[in-house]
Amino acid sequence: MDEDIDDIDNTDNAANAANDMQAVLRGFVEAALPFARDTTLPPGLLEQYTVGRLLREPTFCDTSYHVAGLVAPHRYLVISALAVPLDDEDNPDRGLCVLQNDALLKVIDRVEAGDRAQVTLLHVPEPNRSRARLRPATRSRPKAASGRATSSGSSARRPTGW
Repeated sequence: MDEDIDDIDNTDNAANAANDMQAVLRGFVEAALPFARDTTLPPGLLEQYTVGRLLREPTFCDTSYHVAGLVAPHRYLVISALAVPLDDEDNPDRGLCVLQNDALLKVIDRVEAGDRAQVTLLHVPEPNRSRARLRPATRSRPKAASGRATSSGSSARRPTGW
């Protein structure tokens, strides 16, 4: 009889964990905004960004919520609810944002047209990680945005050149 109770408890815990993850994902999707970073990638790097690949960005990554025409041949378009705006009172609309170091990103699209290319990355939320170290209490999310990805093995890694 005790074994039956344990099985029920385990089922309830699994269901609760699934519900918690759904809540995290729902909140992420509702808060996600597009951010851009234009760059010039070295030869051969673009081909490493294949759809479905998971990448771990070891450094802080600067992006912008100002998205318009390309200013370089390549663009990372990052969909994130976790980017931290670095606007301040003296320059409230500069658009500079940063992704926390060690961010998990997933390549969800790559589009190439002539000598131009865009890699679309989804910033994957990790419920056990805190942003509190990075986000000062006085900072707020951008009010509006006009536009913004490891191998399948156990460890995440990214192509160099970000």
